[in-house]
Amino acid sequence: MKAQFERRPVLVLFVGVVAGITAVAHPLNGLLSVLLLAWLPSLRSRLLIALGLVFGVLLPTPGQSHPSDSLPTDSRWIVLNLPKETIGGWSFQAQAVADGRTTTVVTPHEFLPEEGSIVALDGSLRAPREAGESGLLVATQVIEVQPPPLWDRAAARWRESLHLFLNQALDADTSRLVTALCFGGADTLTPNDLTSAKQEGWVTIVTSSGLPVLALIALMEAGASLIPAPRLFWLVALTLIFGLYAFAAGLQSSALRAVVVALILRWGYVFSREPDLLSAVSVAGLLILVVRPSEVYALGFALSMLTLSAIALFTPGRGPRPANLRRRMAANVYAGIRAVTISAIVAIPLIAQRLHHVAFNSVLASFVVVAVVPIIVALAFSGQAMALVAPSVGIGWVALLVGPLSAGLREFFALTAGLSTDVPSFSGYWLLPYFGAWLMLRGRFVKEE
Repeated sequence: MKAQFERRPVLVLFVGVVAGITAVAHPLNGLLSVLLLAWLPSLRSRLLIALGLVFGVLLPTPGQSHPSDSLPTDSRWIVLNLPKETIGGWSFQAQAVADGRTTTVVTPHEFLPEEGSIVALDGSLRAPREAGESGLLVATQVIEVQPPPLWDRAAARWRESLHLFLNQALDADTSRLVTALCFGGADTLTPNDLTSAKQEGWVTIVTSSGLPVLALIALMEAGASLIPAPRLFWLVALTLIFGLYAFAAGLQSSALRAVVVALILRWGYVFSREPDLLSAVSVAGLLILVVRPSEVYALGFALSMLTLSAIALFTPGRGPRPANLRRRMAANVYAGIRAVTISAIVAIPLIAQRLHHVAFNSVLASFVVVAVVPIIVALAFSGQAMALVAPSVGIGWVALLVGPLSAGLREFFALTAGLSTDVPSFSGYWLLPYFGAWLMLRGRFVKEE
């Protein structure tokens, strides 16, 4: 394992930053990073992890630097996601301009803020009770200080237009599900939807893991490979498409992580670098933590970083590409099954620790999501494009193709909902020996490079 760190300086830096951000709230993380520093053989790696640790400590995070229940002197907040209607008004995540803390905000019904806008808030604030938890600000006075940037408004309008379009072709429940699948977020899901999703094992797959986004990216690339064109042309085109998609998803963390990782892997070709998933994941994680340090506590961040890293560590290196199309497809299917299995080994205990609930059917759900979701998303987007020219054709296309697929997906989730159980609360540090044991067994699955 030392070789994995020594060959990837950005991975060492990323581990140091994660330890630094969490060290004040969890001092044991700082001690573990010191032990890692002593374990690494080279001076370069030791300096990098020390640099990451110091840098991470300096980044403000909720539950660390701001434990009080007082509002910051500068009362401006950035609206981070699409507001959802609740009993008390509108609920959304917001980040303080002054100190970077993130909290859940509830505003009165008469004020509906736009995603990306900056608002001045006054009201009562309940600070996070533990590191990683989101506080709650119940606003009594709201004033819009600055409207959202043009790209945020365009992204919100795209999502809203897709949702309205799907409402014309599908029932309300299916429309909300497909919109969530298309953009990898939970903004359109109701509390009842989220409760059912937890019981049926697909809530983290859709809302946090970024798996639907990665599957959609793979589908885009497969389609692009069928059209003869220079590789650099497709890299530029896919970069633009992925960038637009990330903005359309509201720069949600799950979509952003998947897009950044995909682009880093693809652009390595231009710089004559062999694609390296571990390094790509580390760079994506660093970029996100610099902009949003509080993401280090998010379940979705942990899921995507750990599962992608595990896939990179436990997947054999690339062999020669099969010339036969059938063998190539079989190899891709096997790689997908292996990736989903590895993801389940990592995700199930992590979800149990964070949500105190284990859905064993989530493994089955992952296989189905990887196979079906890209098709649903492609059909939904193509139907919306058709509707721009011929509305009835686009609506019919979605009703005929997306409706049955989505209904079958929900029926599958519902049938396997009983394969779940609640688990008692336990410390995340108990996961260290679990993951450590798998790392010790790595040599049995993958030959060291």
